[in-house]
Amino acid sequence: MTASEYFSLHRPQAKFFLGDKVYGKLDKIPFMGTVGNDRMINESDGCIVSVHLYLPILIDGEVFNVINVPRDSLSLLKVFK
Repeated sequence: MTASEYFSLHRPQAKFFLGDKVYGKLDKIPFMGTVGNDRMINESDGCIVSVHLYLPILIDGEVFNVINVPRDSLSLLKVFK
């Protein structure tokens, strides 16, 4: 078994893909943005998604344009026609 076959069987598959539009809350602050990466670094942290924000947010006196949030705290933004 090759390494790519092993990881495809034993790691969670991506739920969000590059460019997906998502929304959620981080420390009770709502945000919207575009997915940059959906990955799992280690077992203890779980799946983490990097989100490029449409508008920067201020958390503890620091401005963020890109945040890393758990996958469970995001929802896919649906387009209404």
